[in-house]
Amino acid sequence: MMCGPTLCSVSMVYLYSCLTLREDYMKNNELLTKICRAADVDIKSMVTIFAHSDFDFTEEDAAMMLVDFDSDEEQDLYPCDFEMLEAFLNGLIIFKRGPRPDDGKPKKTVLSIPSAQTANNAVLKKMKIAFAMTGDDLVEVFENAGVTLTNRELNPYFRAEGHKHYKRCNDQFLNAFFAGLTTKNKNA
Repeated sequence: MMCGPTLCSVSMVYLYSCLTLREDYMKNNELLTKICRAADVDIKSMVTIFAHSDFDFTEEDAAMMLVDFDSDEEQDLYPCDFEMLEAFLNGLIIFKRGPRPDDGKPKKTVLSIPSAQTANNAVLKKMKIAFAMTGDDLVEVFENAGVTLTNRELNPYFRAEGHKHYKRCNDQFLNAFFAGLTTKNKNA
């Protein structure tokens, strides 16, 4: 059976999109694992956190979402898409700070993580909210990881993506945040 140019093109586009999604899932699973470690969240708490965002997971499901960074073997992970990652972050905010008072308005479900390019900034913003951190708290967290910053240097990471002073949060910067937060939580 020969493959015409249109069929091959469609197949290649589909294959590429599947591979791209898989990379995003893996990145999201890595982010979820690092968030749990930095926030000192165990499997039972993970299930509770997801439940705050109306996601029903068992402890086994939650454990299957976490990456074992010490393993060299390929891992069969329960994929964590952007919706699940955001649900976890929103649930973490409720878990750490308590639910918002009911003001009679319907809950808005706005997806603030539409792509892999914005995921790190959204994680940083939501972790700041979950731990009720001020700019000075963030400076201290980064200092714990050996990164010296001022409040002014941090502000662009919390801007909206289209803002002229917006700065994309790269993996190295977010990993420094996780390392600093882990150190802060262990010392507390």
